[in-house]
Amino acid sequence: MAKRHAPPKILIVDDDAAARQKMTHALHVAGYSDVSHASTVEMAERILESQGPFALVILDLRLPDESGLVLLEKLAPKAPHTIVIMTTAGHGVLTAIDCLKRGAYDYVLKPVDVDSILLSVGVALKRRLHEVAELQKHRQVEELVAERLSMLEETRSALISAICRLAEFGSPHHHVHPERVAKYSQLIAGELARRSPYAPFIGHDFLHNIPEAALLHDIGKLALPDSILLKPDDLTPDEDALLQTHTAVGRDICLSVLAQLKSAGDSFIHMAAEVTASHHERWDGSGFPERLKGTEIPLSARIVSLADYYDVWRTPMVYRPDWLPPRKVAEMIFDQSGSKFDPIVVDAFKRSRPAVAQAEQELSHDYSLAPRTPEATHHDTTVVF
Repeated sequence: MAKRHAPPKILIVDDDAAARQKMTHALHVAGYSDVSHASTVEMAERILESQGPFALVILDLRLPDESGLVLLEKLAPKAPHTIVIMTTAGHGVLTAIDCLKRGAYDYVLKPVDVDSILLSVGVALKRRLHEVAELQKHRQVEELVAERLSMLEETRSALISAICRLAEFGSPHHHVHPERVAKYSQLIAGELARRSPYAPFIGHDFLHNIPEAALLHDIGKLALPDSILLKPDDLTPDEDALLQTHTAVGRDICLSVLAQLKSAGDSFIHMAAEVTASHHERWDGSGFPERLKGTEIPLSARIVSLADYYDVWRTPMVYRPDWLPPRKVAEMIFDQSGSKFDPIVVDAFKRSRPAVAQAEQELSHDYSLAPRTPEATHHDTTVVF
């Protein structure tokens, strides 16, 4: 059985009771049963407010309190899908054109001819029905696009996470390092956005992009041999120089992706290129690969650099099987404020420490894989700042 639709709601605004009665009777006979009345602009506004939205308003130009044009102009922003037909006794073509310019759909002269008003109402309601259907279709398309974008976002995140895990695949202790660095970077960036001189430069896109950009910080290690990544002893100068190339390789990977984009560019990929290239730079200019100094280092990379350092010292490594407690690592970071790290980022890390501790519990290390240092023995997997 086909679904029956409610009759369109029509409001007649006219101070002439006889005209209202004549139009109401004609509308009822034509099948328009939901018809309301008002004799002034004020009364019409009350009805529209309490009973709206209306599909159509038949509005007299001359009313006792205000001109019908006043209500016409108010309806445009408040009820953009309500169609208005103006009625008036004369005033000529210029008045009719003025009404149409202000948003009226049609203009009917009084005394109202029944056939004319019914024709105008019928055509106007068909137009409204079409517009509402198009609006619903547009909203459905928007919802579908939003759903697809959400799915793409989830897919992108899953792929990035998988690639980052691949970059750390050979390390038995490093399996959630990218996720932790991403989370710590997000927390520090959020604190910088709330209270720091950098707050004006950290918008929604920055906060949205930095976790995934941080996930990719060591993506360049995919190009390095396991003989270097898994070497338990100190690296030779040549091996260390080769290890340092992972920053440039990571940047080149990101830039090659950016070059494939048809759009002007993805802000996430731009940030990922910054992070991969510069997360080993130092605030004092003694880092690598370009020996950038101070604010020459992108803010995203300065944040990830600290997050990466914290997690590396909290995690057993193949070349360093012991790990340090969080308070000790925090002290090491504070001692290097102004040398290795941006002091403002360090201050944000200080304020973020409770949140970092909570995140570290949620993304816990598998400490059972490595021998404990005497200092670390009493900390286990509990994060104590």
